[in-house]
Amino acid sequence: MVSDGLPERPRNLLRATLARLMPGAAELLHDRRTDFGVDLQAGVSVAAVSLPISVAYAQLAGFSPVVGLYSVVLPMLAYALFGSSGQMIVGPDAATCAMIAATLSPLALPDSEAYRALSVSLTS
Repeated sequence: MVSDGLPERPRNLLRATLARLMPGAAELLHDRRTDFGVDLQAGVSVAAVSLPISVAYAQLAGFSPVVGLYSVVLPMLAYALFGSSGQMIVGPDAATCAMIAATLSPLALPDSEAYRALSVSLTS
């Protein structure tokens, strides 16, 4: 039977490949609709705590507050799709931010292009 242009076998192969590459997305597809309200409430609670913290951590590390927003939102979205552990905590850390600032402050001005380049080199 062909419903969307793909025969059944390639469609199953595609699903299996996506489930292997993106286990979080495969898990989201099996989520019950009745759990959406609870999941939304949990997501808002986590965002209410982690967004202000990430802005503060970015400033602690010598970056603009916008960098903190990117550092909390993008990794969480990526891990939701590609991660395999439901208990993993993803986000910025105070100790890491303090170490970045202490290491890079003597080398470049905070929030400069050189500072950003050095921080990428340091964390790669």
